[in-house]
Amino acid sequence: MSEGIQKVSFDLAGFLKSLTGDESWAETNGPDSGMGLDYWYRNDDGEVAYINIDQFEMTITKLTYDGDELMDEETIYEGSAEEAQVA
Repeated sequence: MSEGIQKVSFDLAGFLKSLTGDESWAETNGPDSGMGLDYWYRNDDGEVAYINIDQFEMTITKLTYDGDELMDEETIYEGSAEEAQVA
């Protein structure tokens, strides 16, 4: 590997669990925003978390549904993906 390239990995599910205190988050399918990288998680209560990483900035939004109807949307993290990695 070139000296100028650094391999970075994230434990997104672990970070999401630490933010919410919920251990039941599991990766699921979701739509592509067309901006950066998108990751989708669902917990046992039916809540959905959408993680978007774009140019090393991360936003995590928790979505609550009643059936197919979106009831609530809350941004639970907004900041540097690098800072999230060490949090």
